[in-house]
Amino acid sequence: MQWSPQQLEAFLAVSGEATMAEAADRLGLSLAAVSQRIAALQAGLPEPLLVRDGRRLVTTDAGRTFARYAERILATAREAEQALAADATRRATVTLGVFGSAAATIVPAAMHELAGHAAIAVETREIGVDELGAAVAAGRVDLGLGVGYADAPEPPLRGVDTEVLQTEELLLALPPGSDPDPAGRAALADRLDWILGPASSYFGRAVRVACGRAGITPRVRHEVTDTAVAIALAEAGAGITPVTARMVRLRPTSSPLVPLPVPAYRQVVIRARRAQLSRPSVRAVADALTRATIGTAGGAAGVP
Repeated sequence: MQWSPQQLEAFLAVSGEATMAEAADRLGLSLAAVSQRIAALQAGLPEPLLVRDGRRLVTTDAGRTFARYAERILATAREAEQALAADATRRATVTLGVFGSAAATIVPAAMHELAGHAAIAVETREIGVDELGAAVAAGRVDLGLGVGYADAPEPPLRGVDTEVLQTEELLLALPPGSDPDPAGRAALADRLDWILGPASSYFGRAVRVACGRAGITPRVRHEVTDTAVAIALAEAGAGITPVTARMVRLRPTSSPLVPLPVPAYRQVVIRARRAQLSRPSVRAVADALTRATIGTAGGAAGVP
């Protein structure tokens, strides 16, 4: 059985012992329109709802029963419309997963833009960079701001879309006094100790793959994941460490910065489930992050 709200309204107008013409006047419809709606409603029901008594239509017992439910259906529909109207004026909450250097340089600018958006409230959750995609896939966050590496791609996650916001080159922060001459860069990288994330991380794996293309096997003396610690160790002369322009904006350094012997890159990305990106609030946050990434892009000082 299928019926429309318009059919139910026409039936209720007539079931109150009104004539078809009176019901049409009450609904602001033509007599033919009311008649067609009631006929379409009746066609889908096993029992007659109305019987004719002269110029009037009289409600049957089945019609009286149906009328009670029709009133409830229309009342529920009105409540649903009111609830949707209320939601339109209520703030939508978007949960954003963030991490490290990308978050520190991009999220504040996006939040500043969104502060004037009365309909959106953003809540941030710090999540490990390698766990961010899984958090998005599991629905723990609506949107994730993360990074990806061509030399160590993450496996695709079902239902999760990735949008690239920026591609930035991986650099090496050298110990103070090191010669950044490009001609000797490979020999320098092969001779010095390294400060590097574990091979189990996407970042650590990507750097090792890039080094392998240059014939370099990094001698990792310090295995750390924190950007500030890695740069501080390089400044202390403990070795060389890979960084990006965004990393050194978060933790400025006086160490010489040079590209890897073989170019390598990371991508700043946003990840979200497709259904979440269809929400206007999530799309608005994603767009704000895109603009903030463009607005905060820039190279690192000292890169030749």
